[in-house]
Amino acid sequence: MQSILHPSRRMIAALAIAATALPFALYVRDATPLVLTVIIQELLVQASYLLACLLIGRPIVRRLLPSRVDTTLGVVSAIALGLGIVGFATLFFGLAGLLSPATAWGIILGIAILGLADGRHLLASLTTGSKQLGSWFKQPSQGGWLWLVVACLFAIPLIGATLPVGMLWRPDDPHPYDSLIYHLQVPREWYELGRIVSLEHNVYSYFPFNVEVHYLLASYLRGSPWLAATQNQFLSISFTLLAAIALRGWLRTRVEPRAASLATAAFLCVPWVVMSACVTYVEAGMLFFAVLAIAWCLEALATATLTYRHFILAGVFAGLVSGVKLTGAAMILTAVPACGIVCFAWPFIRSGRLRQLIFGCLLLGITGTAVLSPWLIRNQIWAGNPVFPNGMHQLGQAHFSDIQVERWERAHRPAADHSDLPARLERVADQIAVNWRYSYIFFPLAIVAALLAWRKPEAWMLLLLIVVMLIFWIAATHLMGRFFILALIPGAILIAMLPRQLFYPAAVLVAASGIFVWIGPTFPTAQMAGTNNLHALFAFYAEFGRRGAYGLQDYAIFDEKLRSKMEFAKEIVFVGDGQMFQRQFPMAKIRYRTVFDLNQAGRNIVDTYFGPAPEHCPKDALIIADPGEANRLAKTYYAVPSFDPGVLDSYPNSVTVTP
Repeated sequence: MQSILHPSRRMIAALAIAATALPFALYVRDATPLVLTVIIQELLVQASYLLACLLIGRPIVRRLLPSRVDTTLGVVSAIALGLGIVGFATLFFGLAGLLSPATAWGIILGIAILGLADGRHLLASLTTGSKQLGSWFKQPSQGGWLWLVVACLFAIPLIGATLPVGMLWRPDDPHPYDSLIYHLQVPREWYELGRIVSLEHNVYSYFPFNVEVHYLLASYLRGSPWLAATQNQFLSISFTLLAAIALRGWLRTRVEPRAASLATAAFLCVPWVVMSACVTYVEAGMLFFAVLAIAWCLEALATATLTYRHFILAGVFAGLVSGVKLTGAAMILTAVPACGIVCFAWPFIRSGRLRQLIFGCLLLGITGTAVLSPWLIRNQIWAGNPVFPNGMHQLGQAHFSDIQVERWERAHRPAADHSDLPARLERVADQIAVNWRYSYIFFPLAIVAALLAWRKPEAWMLLLLIVVMLIFWIAATHLMGRFFILALIPGAILIAMLPRQLFYPAAVLVAASGIFVWIGPTFPTAQMAGTNNLHALFAFYAEFGRRGAYGLQDYAIFDEKLRSKMEFAKEIVFVGDGQMFQRQFPMAKIRYRTVFDLNQAGRNIVDTYFGPAPEHCPKDALIIADPGEANRLAKTYYAVPSFDPGVLDSYPNSVTVTP
């Protein structure tokens, strides 16, 4: 029976490769050769990039914790440290105006060469690991058939990441708007400028960009932002898989191997994880650094002899999470050490080490704040507010008008019909508790595990961490399900604590949720937004693929009807357009503003999108207006003017488009 339920890893690997053929048969069809070519190319690029980061980070891990450097957690932590170092090097070079293809390659190769000082130790580890690989493949797979479900699901991100940015997952969240207007657009503008500067027409440039700096660096390494777009989507896949590898590798040292596999498979089968894995959002990066922050903190709390170096590593990764998105400062950097103190206080009091516990958790917070500080210092210099555009009433609103401040604050708190507590709790049910994107069964399994493991302080800490994250989500966000995604990490660790007799029932539930929440509803209608038309998208792009849509990412296909006008225009003004990254024309002749950068001041809508008063849009400028998007923004956001078609009568060279 055991051999049937847990066949060899070699057999599972072979069957997993075969399982990925199902999504290709459903969606890719005739475009399969093109898609496979891009997948192989980009996977090789990712392997090279991550190897360079490993060379950079490994000497640091070896000096901090030499006994852990060759463990799974140690290797992934070294890659994460390397990614952090490369990211900050890109930031500092960019702020100094020294970014170029030469310096980009210099950052990667130069720091990697320094890492070769550890080459002898790395070579010895690789030699030992390669000798053990053959016997490892012959051993029983602890996750068994669950890995086939995971393999089938993760063929979807591999396919989706080859599509041009903006195809998935319309019209639901994660909507491509954020990628096209800031995750990729801001690095694109910095690339064209050759430096990192504040963009007063794009407020998102003030956000911390621990993931987007890698998008910027990729633009220099590949030669253009659009050539780098596919690489950036595959970077999200890398973050997700590295998070899963770190999670399973660390859990194997704490629980039974099959429990570690169950928890990792449950994590990877959550639709939010799979959806965010193939878009250029930052949630995948947050999950990656959060796994490491929580794992190293728990590692410190569980050791008989408390090691402050564990807390330092946890702090570094908590700071990196916060530098990916500021919500991480509350959910990880603050919440993890606070929950650790609360739930481990009694065991540490009994052992007479309470001061050590408090000092270690404070050390985690101080280290994390130091890692986050370059972004805070940058904003203090740019805007006089370290967290701008947040905290504007308390810390300063920089160039924002009172109207813009009000618009920002209204947009980043619950809508009026969700402002009271009953409505917010209803939103918890709608967005999290009974939402298919959280696979229905993930959090119930985690809660059951916590209750059954009530004697363990780790279980209470993880459960409290989920509760704190939920309270923050209810009180301080605009109640979108995606903002709760970090709670999947403590949830997955709790699932690993399920008693062994519940392993098979839990595995069946995880497999069923993966199959029916994702694959099952695609026949005939898709629950996963956009999945039912993937095959149509690939059929469409198979034609364009021969002209460079795959890999080369020629975005001219999105505005073929406008190109002749745009090529000869001296100045182009976009009104309402939210897809700037798809416009492959020099930013020097393009004017646009995000919805938060609009300051109406009694002017017409064209002048509003053109720039601040007293400037007026030139009459000979090419106006490209998207009435649908402009009116959507007007209905959604405070004090945004509706589109008035009569205004275009004053501009002889104007065009209206549809999204």
